[in-house]
Amino acid sequence: MKLIKSFIKYHSLLFSGKISIRFINNSFARKTQSSNLYFLKVSIPDKEIFPYKSKLNIRFRVNKLSFFQRYILPVLSTPFYAGFPGFISKKFYMCKKTNTLQGHYEWENKEYINSYITSPAMKFMRIISVSGSLTHSIKKK
Repeated sequence: MKLIKSFIKYHSLLFSGKISIRFINNSFARKTQSSNLYFLKVSIPDKEIFPYKSKLNIRFRVNKLSFFQRYILPVLSTPFYAGFPGFISKKFYMCKKTNTLQGHYEWENKEYINSYITSPAMKFMRIISVSGSLTHSIKKK
């Protein structure tokens, strides 16, 4: 039920222009210290000024970074977190050398994060990831 509500809310935000989806051109992409390529940001601009953000970092490896996992999955998964209650923003990163995908989320509070990490979205990440590679950390800003 959570995912259906999230899916509907996301499309409401999308069609009303209240959500921002920016693909980062790979030739200008920012590389972090660990050589992870930053390639997509999804946010609700009105919420980005929220003063008390909590952060969730999710990381997992896959056997092979297929075209689907690099380009299609990040877009198809957007309605299942961006419409979730308390969502503010998410940045996607990938490391081609280690077949690692990462998501750096911002939420209004830790309770919303706890709701998300117990959702079917996290269960799906466990299914597609290399066994034991899925990790997450929560930080209160």
